[in-house]
Formats: sequence, C-alpha cells, structure tokens
Amino acid sequence: MDGYERYDEDVAAFWNRVGDAGSGRLRFALRHPAATVGGLREIRRLPHLHYEPGSGPGARALLATLRRRRLTRHDFALFGAAVLAVPDDPATLLQGRRQQTLRRMLRKAEQAGLSCRAVQPHERAALLKRANAMERQHRLDRYRVEEPDNDDLLEHPLWRVCEVHGRPVLLSVTPVDGTWSCLRYFRTLGASEHHTLARWLSTYDLVGQLVRPRRAPPARHRGAGRADERGAPLPADAGLPVRRRDPPAGARPAAWWSRHARTSVA
Repeated sequence: MDGYERYDEDVAAFWNRVGDAGSGRLRFALRHPAATVGGLREIRRLPHLHYEPGSGPGARALLATLRRRRLTRHDFALFGAAVLAVPDDPATLLQGRRQQTLRRMLRKAEQAGLSCRAVQPHERAALLKRANAMERQHRLDRYRVEEPDNDDLLEHPLWRVCEVHGRPVLLSVTPVDGTWSCLRYFRTLGASEHHTLARWLSTYDLVGQLVRPRRAPPARHRGAGRADERGAPLPADAGLPVRRRDPPAGARPAAWWSRHARTSVA
C-alpha cells in the first residue's frame, strides 16, 4: 500500500477514535497520551500543501474558512486541515469494491428522477431566499439558524442545484481561488428520501464541475480573474479547503472524501 494512503487511513482512524470518545481533544490527550502522540506523528507525515491566496471573493472565502475561530494557529501547527484532491476523471471515484455504496446511491438518485444543473444568475436571489427560510425552519435544532448570513454566496459563480421534477432539493455554492476551493454552502432544502439521495448525486456532480475547466483548452482570457474563478477545486465537509491539482510527486490521493494533508497559508 502506498505510504501516504496508509497515513491517510491511520489519521482517519485516530480522529474517529477521538470523536467516538466524545470528550474533546484535550481530555482525550490527557486520557490517552500514547494514542495522541501516535496520531500526531501520522499527521506530521502527511504531505504539506501551501496556499497563496489571490485577491477575489474566492480567496476571501477560503481565508475566512482557514482563519475561523475553531481552527487557530495552534491547530494548524499540530493538526493542519483536511484537504481533498480532485481526480482527473470523476469516473475513478466509482471504481472498486469500496465504492459500491456510492454507485448504488447514484443509480437510485437517477431512477428517482434527480438531476443537477447550474443556477443561472437571475435565479440565485430567489433560491437564496428559499435556502434561508429552510435554515430558519430546520427540523433539527443543531442545523437551525435563526438569522442566516449568506449574502456572500452571491459573490461566487459556482452555484449548483439538485432538482426532482423541477423542484430544488439541494443547493451548493463553491468559492474558487485558482486551484483551491471550499464548500461554502451544501444544504438540502427539506427532508425526504429525495433529499438524502441528492447529497450523493450533488457531491459526484460537483467533482465533475471542478474537473471540467481543467480539461478545457486554454482560452484567450485564461489569465483573467473570471477564468480562474470558473475553474477548479472541491470536497467533503462544508468549509474545508480543497486542492484541485494532484499532490506532490510520490503522494497518491486516497478516496477523495477522506483525503488529509497539512495546509499552511501565505
């Protein structure tokens, strides 16, 4: 097995153990010092990616994500941040026994009539209003937001909506800065089997959207900011930065939704 892939699985196992303990990082470290030292050792062996922000709205969104309170400088020094490498061909995500569930859920989504498309600029304000209303009315307390603050979504061009018979069931908005991006918004607009299936289909759809610009032949305005914002990167958890290009030579990306790497900011 490739070294980086083994580290990836070891790091995932470490964080699963911390999460299952339910006591927080500090208490876990005090109660399980050997496991903590081992986990930090595996984290330090992961590839190190360096992010140099641009000047557009995509860069501002990425910096806001990387500098949010819960991810302090101390956290970066020890833990880094989860980063996902988007593959050259989205079809590779469907290969192998480990992806049986993904293939099955995509088939179910298509059989149920779900499809994904771009959200045109003139549609975005109304869809954002609907998304804000759903946040206020969410059936689960942990996801309910009394005063949603999502006006910044209108600054970003990569909007995708998953629909069933013309009815929106999931909205995703992905800020992009060069070869990096993060999931700023990825929410279902209700609760049903269609909404559950929409998560699987929208995730796979977004990978395809991020790969597509990379394959297109260079346009005359390729160096312009608009072209850079169109093309690029993705993820697993909302708010996690994503690198579009492959890791450095020798680093083999594992399944895209479980990829880890340490990240620093210029």
